[in-house]
Parts: sequence; C-alpha cells; structure tokens
Amino acid sequence: MKRIQVTTRMDEAVLKMVDGNVGATTVVGQIMKKLPQDWIIQLAFLDDQEIYGPDIWICYKNVCDYDLDKFIDENKHNKLKGLLAEYKKQK
Repeated sequence: MKRIQVTTRMDEAVLKMVDGNVGATTVVGQIMKKLPQDWIIQLAFLDDQEIYGPDIWICYKNVCDYDLDKFIDENKHNKLKGLLAEYKKQK
C-alpha cells in the first residue's frame, strides 16, 4: 500500500519511506543532494514499487553496488523491485 499521498508533507514522506532505517536515510539524503529539485519523484518511484526502509539500503548496497546513479536509473525505470526480488531469491 502506498505511503505517500498528494497531501503528505515532504518531511513526513521521508520518514515514511526510510522507516527508521539508517541506511535508507543515508541513501535518501544522497538522492536529495544529487537531485534537489526532483528527489521527491524518486521517493514516489520507490513508493510505487513498495520499496521502503531496509529494502532501500539493500537495493543501494547489494543490488546497485553503492552506485547512486545506477540506483536512480533503475528506480526511474521501475526495475528495483524486480532486481530486489531476484537478489533476495539468491540469498
């Protein structure tokens, strides 16, 4: 179920997406620095794929090998959910 709605404040959106996970907070912070005008769109893409908290960190660390550009690109093309499922299946 989506966590971000049109009426959700930006600070609330971040809190809902990172779900208290420090790694996810780090990734979202990096996205905010890299895309100061479009970071909320990246959160919406993650929300569409139902990727939250620790799964954000797993995608960044294990699926995208700490490559923020790759993470953003895969997220933008709605590929992270499938890549995450594939990664988890291997574990």
